[in-house]
Amino acid sequence: MDKLGRRGAMAGGLALLASMLWAGAALADNGPHVAGAGATPDSCAACHRAHSAAGPELIKSGSSTDLCLTCHGSGSAGATTDVSGGVLANTTQGLLGGGFTKTVMNTSWNGSATAAYPATSAHLIDGTTSATMWGNGVTSSTANPGKSGVALTCINCHNPHGNGNFRILRPRPNDSGATADVLVADETTKTYTVTNPQNRYFGEEYQATAYPSYSLTLWCAQCHTRYDAYDTGLTTPSDPGSVDSGDAVFRYRHATRTESTTCELCHPGPDGQMAAANPLGITSWVAMDPRCETCHVAHGSSAQEGAYSGSIPWPGGAIVPSGNGRSSLLRLDNRGICYGCHGNK
Repeated sequence: MDKLGRRGAMAGGLALLASMLWAGAALADNGPHVAGAGATPDSCAACHRAHSAAGPELIKSGSSTDLCLTCHGSGSAGATTDVSGGVLANTTQGLLGGGFTKTVMNTSWNGSATAAYPATSAHLIDGTTSATMWGNGVTSSTANPGKSGVALTCINCHNPHGNGNFRILRPRPNDSGATADVLVADETTKTYTVTNPQNRYFGEEYQATAYPSYSLTLWCAQCHTRYDAYDTGLTTPSDPGSVDSGDAVFRYRHATRTESTTCELCHPGPDGQMAAANPLGITSWVAMDPRCETCHVAHGSSAQEGAYSGSIPWPGGAIVPSGNGRSSLLRLDNRGICYGCHGNK
């Protein structure tokens, strides 16, 4: 047997051993993305070709993103989650993450969004477009906005083979530079769409629990490290919006995590006092507790930007793309997420 044959046999043996070890695990992944599919899995053939692969890692499509979109793209029949069009298949109900190409987000908070709108900002997942991972890395005294030259695909964030985590997220995103895992607990019952029938995204939670944790924020911060800001609420001063972080670019930052006692000072609970304090009528202070996902969606947004909000420079100082291209995955038009929590302050 030649070297290639031995390597193939070894790889096959390891794969078989791994599948046998995982076979008894009850992990809540969906479709073909199941960790431990058993000793004789059929799901491998959904994505891989042993001798006629079109892409690396023996995948049947030319790139991993192309492969993902054969099931999760618009018009495909492989999955109900159309992450390109931002809807649950054959419905007009928006996915919690928005969409990479289109969304049905009601970003103006008026009426009902049932038609798809072009995404104005989205994570780039074509695997070739070079982008900057804003805020990546340690606190810097130089004007370093993050890690440049990053080209993302779907599998930078997701494990296509399943792992039991929320949305099969990798504990450490590829190319993030993170040194420790962040585990995000999966849902017993999966919720993929916003619950609001008008597709209003502000106030919607990714994790359908009464008190979602900060695990998703910590997960996002593996790439956008210097965006994460913790307000202990227990010492003075502790508000990262008023305390100099020492970073040349991300000097003062909105809190992304805070003690619940701090929230309760302004949002005492789902009662008339809290509802009157916020102009959008969100009736749960938990939904307004500062997290990354309080303001942003994960995949793409169709938010519109005005003269002021559309001219905010990027962290690196660039002013293009501007206008609607500066929507930064936000849930509301014109930085309306600020008004959503703070009203006319």
